[in-house]
Amino acid sequence: MTASVAAVILLFNLPKKALKDSKSDKVVQPTAGSSPVASHDDTHASHDHAPELIEEEKTLIARLKKALVNEEVLNKKVTLADSVAAKYRQNFMYDSAAKYFDIQIQLKPNKANLVKAGDNYYEAFNFTTDEKRSTAYAEKAREIYQQLLQQYPEDLDLKSKMAMTFVASPNPMQGIMMLREVLAKDAKNELAIYNLGVLSVQSGQFQKGVDRFLQLAKVNPSNAKAYFYLGVCYKELGEAAKAKVNFEKVKQLEKDPSVIATVDGYLKELK
Repeated sequence: MTASVAAVILLFNLPKKALKDSKSDKVVQPTAGSSPVASHDDTHASHDHAPELIEEEKTLIARLKKALVNEEVLNKKVTLADSVAAKYRQNFMYDSAAKYFDIQIQLKPNKANLVKAGDNYYEAFNFTTDEKRSTAYAEKAREIYQQLLQQYPEDLDLKSKMAMTFVASPNPMQGIMMLREVLAKDAKNELAIYNLGVLSVQSGQFQKGVDRFLQLAKVNPSNAKAYFYLGVCYKELGEAAKAKVNFEKVKQLEKDPSVIATVDGYLKELK
């Protein structure tokens, strides 16, 4: 896989605001002896692409934390934990958010709270560029998704996300088999099709990528990611005309300036 293709995969895995803030690409390693997931202090936690908290946000988070400690009513405590986690997530500080999602699911382990916690770790797994932390986030997300799937075995999106966490494990083929199982039950599952397409691109199998993303575009003609990756695959296969058509389609569907800038860069290369 070329460096440019790797950058594209990271681009579409980043949250929208992070794309806009990605010029400050500061990465701070966890302190010695700390767990890759358990580092929650605002001043030293490791946050890829995450801007520093502004004073106003620090003050608000401190106030919410204090209220959480002092609150005795269960539902209010759950809500406060969720509020702290949400503020950290807004700043892509997934490791800090994790602590408060963990508190929330300890207090009230229902499906909605478990999904939020699992998705937080899943996004952190996609978001971080540090291999050790990525693996740790993937393991934590997988643990929560497994717990959920025991109760909700027919939730195919949960299964599709859990499958992708195996990519960071010693057994990545298990994840691919799980995605195929999802498609055997629901041939139009967008997340499973998309994930298999991304895995094809990551492994340099661009024709397989074309097949997957054509399938995704057929299932959902408004899915900008399908056309974006079709453009990338066709470009890598040397089919410039097809690549241009798909990149132009992305510009019709996608409004994010960072994605548009990337597409324009590809179109210039194809002229």
